[in-house]
Amino acid sequence: DLLWSRQFGTAGNDQLTSAAVDSSGLYVGGVTGDVLPGQTSAGGTDCFLRKYDLNGNEVWTRQFGTANAEKIYGVAVDNGSIYVGGDTNGALGTALGSTDNFVRKYDANGNAQWTVQF
Repeated sequence: DLLWSRQFGTAGNDQLTSAAVDSSGLYVGGVTGDVLPGQTSAGGTDCFLRKYDLNGNEVWTRQFGTANAEKIYGVAVDNGSIYVGGDTNGALGTALGSTDNFVRKYDANGNAQWTVQF
């Protein structure tokens, strides 16, 4: 039986590309072409990470990127940490080429801990 469903987005092109779950909630990540409510766009297409509690209530949302294009391809959780991986055409860390990969770690409260670009 369906327990809950949530729809969200912007006037731009939005895509959910990954999800992960732990005992505290559901984490979804993707890309947005605009500004999610309560967030700030860095320009281009940005990544987003959103946490829902197990009852489907939004806990927090984080939108991040550069003036260029980014996309999340994976979300994983481990011991209260959330990891996202994707690619960027900008400098989330140290840019090395036209398109680089990145990994970013968040704590359970949605605070970015570090980003590695390679």
